[in-house]
Amino acid sequence: MDVGYWSESEDGSEARTLTAAVSHALSLAYGRGPGDEPADIDVGGVGTAVDRALEYLSESPLPPSPYSLAMQAMTESNWGRVEDAEASLRELQSLRRESQWGSFWDNEEATPFHGWGLAGRIETTALALKALLRVPHAGGMSVWRESVPGGLSFVLGSKDQFGVWFSTRATTNALEALVAADEQIDQSNERGQESALGRT
Repeated sequence: MDVGYWSESEDGSEARTLTAAVSHALSLAYGRGPGDEPADIDVGGVGTAVDRALEYLSESPLPPSPYSLAMQAMTESNWGRVEDAEASLRELQSLRRESQWGSFWDNEEATPFHGWGLAGRIETTALALKALLRVPHAGGMSVWRESVPGGLSFVLGSKDQFGVWFSTRATTNALEALVAADEQIDQSNERGQESALGRT
């Protein structure tokens, strides 16, 4: 990855989304998360790879997708780039769409896990919710309240006839988003504060 991004095609059309996904996975493998201290050793060049990937994402001429922005925000948070993470989340919020079933995020192309149609929409929406709920916000969670409840309503209302979400990745993301919401409510209750879901 000498050029700072990952791509499967010659034209690099999916480079932004794939780079965001890979760099997020590497940031987790590197053992860093929100609030963690930076590692002292750049194991296997992982830290350098993530730094270069984030530089690419911030300068890429390719338009960001909701999927790439959610991954990018979580990686920036893992890397201690709080202001960058919040900027990515604000851009993510601007891509939110509304329906009678709630708020959702949609990709123009298939997800890195080949999700498309309703399954891809659920996968992307749940990922956006994970980012909004898990990335710490300097201004408090109330700033994101307009997005989270509607997104959760969309996810909860989109189960298939088997009680899951049409694909393995969509189901995994949906469950992780619901867990993140539950954790956020618990933490807010412990602090006596409002959560992104309102008063609990």
